[in-house]
Amino acid sequence: MVSNLLKIKFTAMKYFICMSVIGAVICLSCGSNDTASKGQKMDPHSQMHAEMHRDFQLEQQLEKLNGRWMILQVNNTPIDSLQLDGKKPEIVFDVTKGRFNGTDGCNLFQGKVNFKADKIVFGPLAGTLMACPESETSDKIIKSISDKELTYSLNDSLILYDGPSPVMVLQPGD
Repeated sequence: MVSNLLKIKFTAMKYFICMSVIGAVICLSCGSNDTASKGQKMDPHSQMHAEMHRDFQLEQQLEKLNGRWMILQVNNTPIDSLQLDGKKPEIVFDVTKGRFNGTDGCNLFQGKVNFKADKIVFGPLAGTLMACPESETSDKIIKSISDKELTYSLNDSLILYDGPSPVMVLQPGD
């Protein structure tokens, strides 16, 4: 009787150890996989998880980018709307349509735009060609974004970079 009891306990212990090992393997397989950072291919589950996370982050960024942005600075030069007859330069992003439009303080412009994880890709601009009293500012704005792929940072303001140099600083509009 004692030997039967020992056999049952031993069998139960083997079962418990096996199940613990299997559980640990399953838990580890669902955790983060550091092989991608080492240049190795991730397993499909981890890859899918990483892609979903990137897509979710991009979706959140796009929600923040969508709408009106007032241009505060271009090429390290603050925008003075008094020099532009009180007109405030702005860009309006419509992320669902992949379009943008705005004003440089004098002329209107529009074009296509594409968003990547850390880049905004502006297509060529179409716009009006009015004679502007402060054409230098207008020219800087247009040249900064026309047909450009710019990296960006987005916190309280939106900063567009061409390489390491900031080319434009914007704040959310009204």
